[in-house]
Amino acid sequence: MIIQNASRISAFNAAKMNYDVAAVPIPAGGQRSGTAGGAAWTMSKYSDDKDAAWTFLSWLQSTEGGQMVYTTSGEILPALRSTAVSDAFLGINAPPANRAAFIIEGNNAKKGRSGYFPNWGTLNGKVISPNLSRIWSGSEPVRSVLKQTCKEVNSFLQSKGLGF
Repeated sequence: MIIQNASRISAFNAAKMNYDVAAVPIPAGGQRSGTAGGAAWTMSKYSDDKDAAWTFLSWLQSTEGGQMVYTTSGEILPALRSTAVSDAFLGINAPPANRAAFIIEGNNAKKGRSGYFPNWGTLNGKVISPNLSRIWSGSEPVRSVLKQTCKEVNSFLQSKGLGF
């Protein structure tokens, strides 16, 4: 079992895995609180051809362009609600059968839950994800890994002038 977004669907299907998905369970009286992130496609203010970059970004977010490409691959929860609840996403004839679980999580996503700042990729790739992998694999106790992770995150943030 993993807690993951739709981005793993194509890999799981290519591996011919027998799997399905479900919304993350919450305790009685609990509250769903997913993360709304996305691919964060952007255009640099230093772009040499802003018109071409804008044309591409516009296509990427259009129903008949990038949204269709990503949706038919099954790798995303479509950014457009109309696409997410359509047969283009829910009616794909390939696993997982319960794609609606992604919509449940998407409906409960909260903004501001992702660390999009210049050093986020390094922090996540070198500290957070490797440490969480130790938890997911069951190789080390949660409490000790999280305690170490917090220390490493704080140290990293302080070294970048972002600590508190």
